[in-house]
Amino acid sequence: MAFVQFIYTRVFMKSKVMSSSLLISAVIVSGCGLIKNMDEMHDATMEMNDGTKAMGKDVKATKETSMSMFMEMRKDSASKDRREVLNDLETTDEIEAKLSQAKTYVDSMEYQHWDPAIESLEKREDIMAEGMRQFYYDISEFIKDRDQVSPIKTKNNMENLYAFSAALSHVSDSQKHMVGGSETSLLSPLDIMISALTKQAQINVGTLKSDSLTFAEKEVVKKAEDTIYLIRLRHNFLMAYTYALTAQSSNGNLPTTFQKLKVLMKTKLSKKYQWTPNFASRNPEQINFATDVAQNSINAGSFLRSIGYDPLTNKTIEKIQARADFSAFDLMRMSDDGQSEKALSIAKFTAIHSQLVINKEFLAKDKKKRK
Repeated sequence: MAFVQFIYTRVFMKSKVMSSSLLISAVIVSGCGLIKNMDEMHDATMEMNDGTKAMGKDVKATKETSMSMFMEMRKDSASKDRREVLNDLETTDEIEAKLSQAKTYVDSMEYQHWDPAIESLEKREDIMAEGMRQFYYDISEFIKDRDQVSPIKTKNNMENLYAFSAALSHVSDSQKHMVGGSETSLLSPLDIMISALTKQAQINVGTLKSDSLTFAEKEVVKKAEDTIYLIRLRHNFLMAYTYALTAQSSNGNLPTTFQKLKVLMKTKLSKKYQWTPNFASRNPEQINFATDVAQNSINAGSFLRSIGYDPLTNKTIEKIQARADFSAFDLMRMSDDGQSEKALSIAKFTAIHSQLVINKEFLAKDKKKRK
């Protein structure tokens, strides 16, 4: 029995050892297959990662290509619009058409169509500087004499400059849509000019560092004389344009050149001459527009004086504005007759109009002479 137990024990233990050996061998064999499979999975995963990276690079490259194409198309469109405007300005002699064309030029400036969703602020500054540089280059052919700021000259180059000076404050609908409501400021060429000249005035007296100027503002400062000239023209032309808008005929025509000269002759020769704005045939929106034009003239003159420059207000136009007679308008009666909106628009115009005449001493003397 003891022998049998011995034999059983030896055989059993041996079989357990063999079984363990077989199990270990099986595990080793199957482990090799598992490791192989894992290696294959790893290789496949790496290939997928490489493919994903490649796809990412392809997407990035496609995006960059699309961006490049978009910017190139925008640049080409702006250039095309500028050329067409400059050509049209040379072929038309109607001031209203010139005003529209100058507005189209300003609207086409590339920075007016900057998209914050896909472009950086640095990109906006770059194209803004480029736009201002191109603007000064394009108008240089029209500037003959910076001392000539009379708004009644009828030479083509002067009327082109009047139109550009008036359009400086334009902000495109695209910019309003893209930027409006965000922390980024809406900017017209005039805004850039005013900011540049204001900063330069502060730099000149040591209250601001010279590196405070943006790239676009530096372009303005380089052309400071032309900028001052344009703002002087804006001040004087818009004062004259206010007269033209309020002296329109009943069918909306602006005064003809002959009529303008007739008014100028009467103003110079007769101390008692007065004129009445033609508000009877104007609606409130048209009167409000004339008010905005007058306000822009005032603002241009005020800005120039604030930085130490004389706006060189044309005395003849100032006299014409001083002799506007509003006594024919009974605003209380108009309100009672159901024309309260129109009465309010006339009241606003007269309030702004009183600021057009800067030389109060001249106005007092002129009124005294008319009595």
